[in-house]
Amino acid sequence: VVDIATAQEVTGLIGRLSRIDLILDPAAVNELRAQLPPGTALVVAGTEDQSFRQLSNAFRINILALGLLALAVGMFLVYSSANFSLITRARTFGILRTLGTKKSELGLSIVQEFILLGVTASLIGVALGHALADVLVQLMLFTVSDFSFRSEVAVNEASIWLYAKGVLLGTGGTLAAAFGPIRHAVQRDSNAALSRSALESRARRLSSLGISAAPVLLLIGAVLLSWPTRSLVVAFAGLFAVLAAAASATPRIAAILVSGLSRALKDMPGFITLQAARNVLAQQSRIAVASAALMLAVACVIGVGVMIDSFRSSLQTWLDTTLTSDIYVNLRSNESSPETFIELLESDPRVGDLSLTRIADFPSRFGTLTVRAFEPGQRGWGLQSTQGSIDAAVQQLESGDSVAITEPFALRSGLSVGDQLRLPAGDGQRVFEIAAVYRDYNAGGASVLMALSQFRSVWNDNGLDGIGVEVRNSNDIEAVAGDLSQRLPAGA
Repeated sequence: VVDIATAQEVTGLIGRLSRIDLILDPAAVNELRAQLPPGTALVVAGTEDQSFRQLSNAFRINILALGLLALAVGMFLVYSSANFSLITRARTFGILRTLGTKKSELGLSIVQEFILLGVTASLIGVALGHALADVLVQLMLFTVSDFSFRSEVAVNEASIWLYAKGVLLGTGGTLAAAFGPIRHAVQRDSNAALSRSALESRARRLSSLGISAAPVLLLIGAVLLSWPTRSLVVAFAGLFAVLAAAASATPRIAAILVSGLSRALKDMPGFITLQAARNVLAQQSRIAVASAALMLAVACVIGVGVMIDSFRSSLQTWLDTTLTSDIYVNLRSNESSPETFIELLESDPRVGDLSLTRIADFPSRFGTLTVRAFEPGQRGWGLQSTQGSIDAAVQQLESGDSVAITEPFALRSGLSVGDQLRLPAGDGQRVFEIAAVYRDYNAGGASVLMALSQFRSVWNDNGLDGIGVEVRNSNDIEAVAGDLSQRLPAGA
């Protein structure tokens, strides 16, 4: 931390300021906006880190949705366990009711039992979750520090309220999941409690009701998922509706499949497999919810696995496309002149071509925009377009007043292909047409891309921040990198 004068001397920005913070009322904002000098922009506080806030919020929503999904799977398992536990004690409950035990007394006793189980299990779960989170959060923060920030991101201590919420959710989820079995165990009369057929008849009625509700839930999920919005909340609501439809239909579909298997095995020698199939049909009250919970758990594992694999594949493809050069040299243009170094590279017979990069920050109504001016080598621009044709975009970038913007910036600003972007230039504003929106996974990377020749003509800036070296023979990459490391200019 130094005073402004020292910082201006060290950076060579004598008499220049990067930012002025103001506290203004709406009238003063309008007055100042009309009097802004060239090369400046009035930006609402907080706009600068909006992308990181969006990243953090999206991450929080994803974690919340996965947590709720895990809670839903756990509630299915609790329901199955509670149902099985109460069914095995149905005869005992029937005898107690016959002997004169009131419904309220029996229900209160069962509720107290599940409260004790829920609190105990939740405490164990919170303790194990804390131990696991301690490891996973450290791994996550290493990644965030490497890709999104210039310094290490520290861990915040979790509040006691977080753990209290975990216990409350666990206990509440236990009681909510066990409510149906408890209510059924208390409400049925003593004769029905002693009858196994009554339990199985009820299970069959519920499975038929579930498969009837599945199309409605599936339709709701399809409508929400196809809704023209980018809201994660709406997307996850649609996903939960689809999962609920699948869970509702699973018991009945499983019974139909097992019934078909039973008929197919009827004439085959041996009876063990046939008997197992018939037992499944006869014990639907015990296996219906367990099969639905197993379906949800397997679906979650497969879904998360596909999601991770898709992201890794997309990121790998993006890296292979974007990193067109074999060696990258990072320069500090204000400390060294790279012309001699470029001549040295061009004279090396092992070097096939060079790509040049200049990076500059400009104020705009979207906050500070990072502009990456690029002169590609023989391997091209290395862009993956999400809007617009790459070939047409490259022609516009090389020949006209056009730029390409990153996908995160396009989503955040609402800009798209064909729109105009204004940047300060000289004594006024320069308008650029957006030729393409390209994919970019670098959260702190450039937002705008343009041709280096265009950048130099508009801003009269001949500096360089990076050089990409394309080596003719891949076997020479390490040798060329070793030679370059010994000949780098000062400040590189």
